[in-house]
Amino acid sequence: MGRAIRIGLIVAGSLLGLVAVAVLAAWFLMPKDWIDQEARRQAARIQGSTVRWTSLKPGLSWLSLGARIEGLYVRQPAEGQGDARLEARVQEIFVSFKLLPLFARRVEVSAARVSGAGIAMTDRGVPPPAAGGAGSGAGAGLAFILPRLDFDGIDIRTRDLLGSGVDLRRIAGRAEFDGSLDRARALRVVAHCDSLYWKPSAREARVALPAPLGIDAAAEARDQGAKLQVTRGLVTLGPLRSDLSGEIRLPKGAEPELSLLLTGKPQSARSSDEAFRQLAALSPAAWNTTASWEVRIEGNATAPIQTGRLTLQPLSVTSGKNAFALDQAAASWSVNADKTFTARARAGGAGLHLELDASGSTAPGGATNGTLFVSGPATRLNGLVPDAPTWTSGDLECRASFSMRPPAPPVIHWNVKGKNLSGTVPGLARPVSRLGFEVDGDDKVASIRSMNAAVGSTTASITGAIRQGKPLGTATLQATLDKFVAEEWAPPP
Repeated sequence: MGRAIRIGLIVAGSLLGLVAVAVLAAWFLMPKDWIDQEARRQAARIQGSTVRWTSLKPGLSWLSLGARIEGLYVRQPAEGQGDARLEARVQEIFVSFKLLPLFARRVEVSAARVSGAGIAMTDRGVPPPAAGGAGSGAGAGLAFILPRLDFDGIDIRTRDLLGSGVDLRRIAGRAEFDGSLDRARALRVVAHCDSLYWKPSAREARVALPAPLGIDAAAEARDQGAKLQVTRGLVTLGPLRSDLSGEIRLPKGAEPELSLLLTGKPQSARSSDEAFRQLAALSPAAWNTTASWEVRIEGNATAPIQTGRLTLQPLSVTSGKNAFALDQAAASWSVNADKTFTARARAGGAGLHLELDASGSTAPGGATNGTLFVSGPATRLNGLVPDAPTWTSGDLECRASFSMRPPAPPVIHWNVKGKNLSGTVPGLARPVSRLGFEVDGDDKVASIRSMNAAVGSTTASITGAIRQGKPLGTATLQATLDKFVAEEWAPPP
């Protein structure tokens, strides 16, 4: 047994020695000057862009030989040719070369790794025509082959003309390609990002979205390369899982055409899930539901058509003693190729009824108009909003219409009615009973059409208007007190 172990060690050592000799030989045979010269020559041929780096030199990563690029900077358009549409800063790129071709002093890429990068993309409207016409610049007519790309620590930021967009933080994963990048015979992408943020406009703060986001997808070429068929597709968003299916058609001389389906089978979601905690923090209430959805993406890759439906059934809400369940909440939407959209949501249960309709444009500066209707027992609102009244009886009804055209503030017109309300109101020492009112207004004026209430032993009737102002608002009110017991309002001894 000891002799067999010694023989195995000798064989293993010999193999390692041969590998080391091969690596050293390839290192000395590698055309080091040619790599740097060729990279600079290709960068110089790129028209309309600025490409530079701090250093580019041969490197060794484990047993892989290659070139290490540090401090890469890419800008489109080139510096001095207008505001940037794309800016990318990369800490390090390591490009691995196949070992055997190096003995013939031929460079063939086997893999690449990108570590630490920030990419900012800004929509500035219709781009100017590229200098030199279509197909100019480096890489025109070439089929670039990259079998594998690994990446980590990537941040991507998108912004439109009004400063709204999405931030994806700490993206990591890998992509594998069989064939050239533009006409892959097969591909697989496995990636995830830790955090997602949405910025409504330049003046608004970023809003945290559910995260992390992950994708594990593979596709194979079919019909002699005329399309890529999805053979594996899994998309995750926090605890939620979606199945991806469909195909990407690749017509010659035209943009890719999508025919994809994202399906989420019924699965549970809770406000306590890590992915939803930042959104759940907006209300003291806890919720849980069973969600299912279907999203279709069709048409041109640059202007796809999207239709979708989301169902929550049931949706249970709990805040202290207030606990109820909506039998079903459903939302549907469609986005057309011209970026116009329509959306609709309906929910009902436990006496509550909600309707939301909206339509407009998702283009920067596009208008959105919609209506909202909510009605139900006032007790259903208890504990949902901090520092709000606590009702014991009564009904509420709210109607609102809204219009948004960023960057202008939204324009909202609303009407709220209350009937037979009783409960406690912050700031009032006595409970409120027999409260009924109708108030309507917008973001500047609230008109009290009628309000009748009993506060302790005091009964009152109020009409008038309240106007928002800077630094202080003003009010014009007509109040009638039918009964007033001074002792109830005297401060305690």
